[in-house]
Amino acid sequence: MQVRLASLSDLASFLSFPDAYSKAYFTEGTPPWEYSIEKSEEQLRSLLQQSTDITGIYRIDDSDNGQLLAYARIPFSFPRSGLAYASFHAADTLSVYECSEALHHFVRYAFLELNYNKLSIQLIEDKGTLLAPFERNGFEQEVCLREHLYRNGRYETVYQIGLTKQDFLSGRQSSLSLENATKSIDETECTAEIGGTQPYQLLLVGKEIELTVVTEEDADRLYRLNLHSDGKNYSSLAAAAPQGRDELVNLAHKRNDLLFLNDTIVFGIKKKKGELIGTISASSIDRRNRNLMLGLSILDPDDRGKGYGTEAIERMLDFAFLELNMHRVYLGCFSFHSRAAKLYEKIGFHPEGINRQFLYRNGAYYDERVFGLLRREWLKMRQERGNHLHSC
Repeated sequence: MQVRLASLSDLASFLSFPDAYSKAYFTEGTPPWEYSIEKSEEQLRSLLQQSTDITGIYRIDDSDNGQLLAYARIPFSFPRSGLAYASFHAADTLSVYECSEALHHFVRYAFLELNYNKLSIQLIEDKGTLLAPFERNGFEQEVCLREHLYRNGRYETVYQIGLTKQDFLSGRQSSLSLENATKSIDETECTAEIGGTQPYQLLLVGKEIELTVVTEEDADRLYRLNLHSDGKNYSSLAAAAPQGRDELVNLAHKRNDLLFLNDTIVFGIKKKKGELIGTISASSIDRRNRNLMLGLSILDPDDRGKGYGTEAIERMLDFAFLELNMHRVYLGCFSFHSRAAKLYEKIGFHPEGINRQFLYRNGAYYDERVFGLLRREWLKMRQERGNHLHSC
C-alpha cells in the first residue's frame, strides 16, 4: 500500500468510493471533524482544493494497481502542538486485517512524513469489529463527550480516541471499549522535556528586557529611530532606506498568529522601563519540518553591546522551542557584521555555511553567514545553565 495527498484528478474515484460505515461511525455535522464522501461534487472539489502541506485528504492505494482502498482526512490541526484531528474511511470490501494495514500506512505517513506528534479521531458509537483497526494500531480512548452530537432526532455520545507518535513507534496495541468512564484529572500524565520549564513561566520576560506587542506609540519611536538608523544595512535584504510611518503603524496593528503559525511573528524589544529599542521576528515558519528563521534589529546604536540583543534572542529561542514547538531555528548575518557572528556563536548557534555574494549593498556583493540551533542543543544548554524542569 502507498499513501499520497489527493488532488482534483482523484475526484471521480472519491465520488464512487464504496464506504458504507462513515455515516454511522464518524462524527458529522460539527467542524472540524465532519466529512461524508456523500457530499456533493462541488463540496468535495472544494475540499480537494484546500489541501496544504500538512492537511488534506490522503489516499491509501494498492501499490500494484493503484486502486483506492481507503482514505483519511486531516481537516484541522494545531501545528504548534503537533496535533491533528483525522478521520479514516476504508472500502467496505476490505477485511479487518486490510483495514488495519491501510490505517497503519496512513498513521505512519502522518507521523514520519507530516511530522505530527499525535492523531485524534472522534467516533460516534461502538461498532464492534470496526474498532479492531484502531486497536491494532494502538489508539486509546481519551475523552467521552456525553450527548455531544444531535443527529436523527436524538443526541449521541462522541468518543475521542488518540495515538501519539511514541506509542505508535513502540508497536503498542490497545483494547478499545468505548465507555462513559474517563480518567480523573488527578490521573492525567505530565510529560516534559529535560531543559524545559514550568507552564506558568513567562518565557518572553527577561531580566533587562521583555518581548511584547508593538503599539502605535512604539511605531512613532520606531519611525524616528529608522530615519537615521543603520539597522537596515545589517538586518535586511531590502534596499537600505528608512521605512514610512504608515508601514510601521501597520506593524503595530499586526496580529500575531500564535495558534496556526501561518505568518511571521513579530515582537517589540522593550527595556523594563518600557522604552522600545528594536524588534525581533520569527519568519519562514515551516510547520511540517518545524523550522523558523530568526531576525533581530536593535535600531539605536547606543543600545548595542549592552546585552539587550543577547537576552532578546535567548527569550525568543525559549519561545520558539518551548512554546512554538520548533525543531530548528536558524539565522544569518552579512559578512561585514562580525559582531553579530560572534554574538550568535556565543549564544550557542552553530556555523552552518556561507551563501556567497548573497547581498548587494552600496555597490558591492557580500556573503551571508548562516547559523543554526537545534532544539536538543538549546535544551542541553538550558539544563547546563541550571534552567532545568521541575517535575509536575
